[in-house]
Formats: sequence, C-alpha cells, structure tokens
Amino acid sequence: MEQLINNTYRILEIIGKGGMSTVYKAEHVRLGTIWAVKQVSKNQKAKFDFLAEANILKKLQHPMLPKIVDIFEDNHYLYVVEDYVAGDNLETVLKRQIKFDEKIGLIWFKRIAECLGYLHNQKPNPIIYRDMKPSNIMIQPDGNLKLIDFGIAREYKEEAIADTTFVGTKGYMAPEQAGKAQSDARTDIYSLGVTMYHILSGKSPYEPPYRFIPIRELNPELSVGIETIIDRCIQQEPEDRYASTKELIEDLDHIYRFEETYQKFIKRKRYRKLKLWLMGGMSIILILAGFVVKKNENASIYQQYINSAQQLIDKQPMEALSYLEEAQKLDSKQTSAYILKARAYYNALDYDQCIAYITEIQTTQDVLKQDQTMELILASAYFEKEKYPEAVACYEKLLRETENPDENLSRDYAVALAMNGNIDDAEMILDQLQDEGADKDLISYISGSISYSLKKYGNAEQSFKDVINQTGNTTLKRKSVISLAAVYRDAALISNSEIENARTKEIELINQSIQKDGWSNDSILWEMLGAAYYNRAIYETDKDYDDLISSAKAFQQILDLNIQKKYIYVNIFIAYQQAGEYEQALTVLDKMESAYPDAYEANAYRATLYIVIENEKPQEKRNYWPAYEEYQNAKKKIKDEDNDSQFVQLQGLIDQLKKGHWLD
Repeated sequence: MEQLINNTYRILEIIGKGGMSTVYKAEHVRLGTIWAVKQVSKNQKAKFDFLAEANILKKLQHPMLPKIVDIFEDNHYLYVVEDYVAGDNLETVLKRQIKFDEKIGLIWFKRIAECLGYLHNQKPNPIIYRDMKPSNIMIQPDGNLKLIDFGIAREYKEEAIADTTFVGTKGYMAPEQAGKAQSDARTDIYSLGVTMYHILSGKSPYEPPYRFIPIRELNPELSVGIETIIDRCIQQEPEDRYASTKELIEDLDHIYRFEETYQKFIKRKRYRKLKLWLMGGMSIILILAGFVVKKNENASIYQQYINSAQQLIDKQPMEALSYLEEAQKLDSKQTSAYILKARAYYNALDYDQCIAYITEIQTTQDVLKQDQTMELILASAYFEKEKYPEAVACYEKLLRETENPDENLSRDYAVALAMNGNIDDAEMILDQLQDEGADKDLISYISGSISYSLKKYGNAEQSFKDVINQTGNTTLKRKSVISLAAVYRDAALISNSEIENARTKEIELINQSIQKDGWSNDSILWEMLGAAYYNRAIYETDKDYDDLISSAKAFQQILDLNIQKKYIYVNIFIAYQQAGEYEQALTVLDKMESAYPDAYEANAYRATLYIVIENEKPQEKRNYWPAYEEYQNAKKKIKDEDNDSQFVQLQGLIDQLKKGHWLD
C-alpha cells in the first residue's frame, strides 16, 4: 500500500535515517516531480529547533545548497520538502575508491570552502554548518557537489559564549563543539580539513591510530602545500587555524608558494623587499597584504575602497574601477589604487586602455616610474595585444632592474622572445634554465612556446599537454591551456595539418578546463571557446545550429562577468544571426545600444539585419524603411575616429536599395 505525506508526496524509498530525522525520496503525485522530504519528530528529548534547517535554507541561494520548496506539519512530525539530490555521498564513494588524487581534491576543497564562505558571510548573522563530513557531501551525476543536512547548523552571534548543545559527528567535530566555546567559521574549517584529510589520504578519523599522522606519510604523492594547508585547518586551537575561508582559499589558489623552489625565491627577494620598504616605495606586497594601518579617517576609507576593489578585481574588474577612482580622489599620492587600476583594465581585457593608462602613469607619477608590478602588467598587456617587440622590451627592463630574477620572469621573457621570432635567444634562456635545474613543467611550457612559434604544432601540443597533466602550479596550467587552445586554433587553419580535428579538440580542452579546473570566471577561456564554436560551425559543419548557439552563449558568459566590450556584443549578434535566431540577435543589439548609446554599431548591425529579414520575404511584402531609419541613426552617431567598416558595408546595401527604387 502506497504511503502519502500530506496527500501530496508519495514515498518511494528511505534515503537517510538518523536520531533526529528520516529522509524520504518522494514523488509529487500531481506534478510527477521528485523531492527529498525530511520528517522530523516533535517528541525528541534533545532541545533542537525543529525548523532550524528550513529557516536556514529557505533564505539561501547557492548552487551547492538544496532549495526548500515546502514546509508543513501534523500532530507528530514536521516535514521539510527540498531538492532531491541524486548521486552518492562521499562516504559511500570512499568505501569504493579509498582516496582521491590531489588534482580533484583541490577542486573540491576550494568549492566546499567557497560554499562555507557563502554561509559564513550571511547577514546579519553568519551561518555555521557544524557537521562537515563525507556523508554530508553528495557527488551528483554531473560531477558537481551538493552540501546536505543542515540539521545542526546554527547562526553565529557574537555575544554567545559557547554552544548550548553538544552536536556534531565525532571524529570530524572540532574540539570547541564539545561546549567549551561557541562554534564559528573556524569550526567548519576544522571539519573541512578533517574531511579533506580523509579524502586525500584514505584514512578515516575512526581508524587507528586515532591521531593525525602527517598526510604525506600516508600518501607520498601529495604536495607539501596541501599537507601544510590541511595541517593548519585541523589545529586543536581555533586561533591556530585559518581565520576565514577567504584566507584558506587564498592559500589553495597559490599552493605553489609552499614548494621549495618558491620558498628559495622568496628568500632571495627578502632583502630587496626590505630595501624598497625603507625607501618608501609602495610595492605589490602592500597590495597583497591588503592593509596599511592609518590613523586618520580618510586613510581608513581609502583602504576600504582598496579592499573592496581587491575583492572584485578578478571577477568584476569594471566594478572594481569605481572603488579605485574614489580611492584616488581621497589620496592621489598612494600607489595602491594606481597599480590595481592597471590590473582592472587588464582583467577586463581592455589591453589598449591598460597600455595607455600605464604609459601615462609612468610619466606623471615619479614613484611609479620604476614600479616592477606596473611594468609586468604592461608587458603582459603588450603580449596579449601581440605587440611582442614592446613586450620583450618590458621584460628586458624588468630583468635589468631585478637583482635575482625568478624563474617565472625568465619564463615569460623566453616566451615573448619566441613569439617575436627571437628563437635563438629563447632557446638560450631555455638552456640556462635547464642547467639551473628549473622545474620540468616550466621547461616544457617554454619548449612548447618555441615549437608553437616555429609552427611545429605537433611538438607544441605534446609539450603543453605534459604541463597540463603534471603541474600543480595553477598559473602555469592556465597558461598552458590557453597556449594549447591557440595551437589547435592555428593548426585548424592549415590544410593537411598534423593535428586532426583541431577545432573539436580546442572546444573539448576549454570546456574541460572551465568545468573541472574551476575557471568558470576566466573571460579569456570563454572568448576562445566562443570563437572555436563559431569557427567550427562556419568552416566545418555548414553553420551547425548547436555550434552557433554555443558560440553565442560562450561570448554571453563574458558579459555576465560584467566585462563590457563592444566586439563581444557583435560576436553574440553574429552567432545568433548566422543561426537564424533573428529575435535573439536583435535583443543583443538592444542591450549593446543601451551599454553604448553614442556608438553607431548597434544601429548599423540592426539595419543590416532588417535588410536580411526583408530579403527573405516575397518581393511584394518587403519594407526596407525600418532599415533605412536605422541607417540614418548610425550615420548621425558615427565619428571620424570610428572603425567605419560596418558602416561602409551598410552604405553599399543602402545604395543598392536606392538603385532598385526600394526607398522611393
């Protein structure tokens, strides 16, 4: 006999059961949708807030958290209906697989930390999860994670002294959860550290010996960095752990800093940094530190603007600019805002503006004339614009002014030389780095760049693949992914290329990097992906509809990252137009005109599309006057300094219409 809950949800099976509740997989009898229904007894002796989980979840919106859709009760039970999460929990998976490699572990570590950070930053009171463990982490069929079971989560209140209830799962539970102190963000960081210890070492906290052996003794393949980070997470005293998930994620993003080669580099730099500090120069170290203690109110506000900009600069660089401009109004002598502003232009892909801005600042701000961070950003901007002679000159200046240049600077200089055609010089640096025992991944990256410059695409492909598959350096891996995508892009242009199906390989590479490496906010990868889909549609698949739509969606991701560029709007428009999705194409132009009301391009492209639409109609139903009106609007807006190629093309179409007497 089937069992119904609230005459609405048909129980299919029990998917979880504990002392506090039972969780059912259930089907909505009218809609046929599948949900998880949590049944909580009202007669528990423990003093739990039965609505705690529902009250917490119903106000949250995060891809790793289930959503509440219904709450009701009867005389004996409270029911909470939420998203049904398909897949297996990590505890079940670990019984089959024992442990995971560091590459996937790092991705999970960061994603869970980001989710916890979202909870910890809730207003007015942070939410402390308090029950992090493998059984509460679901791996969905698409590989994404979901955090479940908020039964013992609580809101953190500063005035509280200790947790009122002893809760948690022994083994994963932080010491303070025994009631000695109030749980806070560091409590979740402890449990996350224990969970990652289990995932990466294969040793559960329930297995003897009942202590934390250095994790690399259990799994020697792990890096020094991951061992150091986990060790800090699982310290017994909260003050010895990471203070926040932001601090934890910073180390996860820069795990290479813990490696011996990087530590040697830091030691070599220490004397020079101290000298620069004493001279009063504001180096990038001040920016990364994020704080300069000031006594007056303006200085404090200035630093708040800087902090806000730092939080936005990678994912929302144009929004960061507004904070930096306010900071410069408060104090035009501080260098932090100038350097961050250059980074913001670079991250927004506005390389021309970045170059112009740095060039101006270096001539007007004496203290920044020799700033190495500004020079490095300038070199990178020149490189992205394929102005390789200028990039080489910048790197050479940096090398002259750097007492002990690190491997990364030599690496970028060698690659710039290779792209500039200075192959012999690039190979000389490569030989020098090999003699000095440089990391093999760095050597492979430079070798691949030299092969790419020589159009030896097969060799370049193998070199970049070696780096991607082996390196633990996130920055180097990203550079190699972008370089390998460029190899595929260029190889596809050659008939009888040594690399088959190059465009498809480019698409698969970038999609994998975005989905599995956590680079969903990387605008450069999205732009390359959009171009790859479009090129495959145009040159290989006879304007395949799915490829064109995928191209438009990839370019749209850049706009969704709040990076505004006219040519991105144009790319989306063209992809939709080629796919025959004229309404969507026109919608894109409306958004483009809203973003750039004084630019002529939106009107010109709209006029061109109107002509295309009318051309597809029977002659007796054609009306070209809307196109002509848009042409007139474009004509009013176009300026002498504009690239008028689109307007010239439109002018030709309008002239043809006039000759055919369509506009009489």
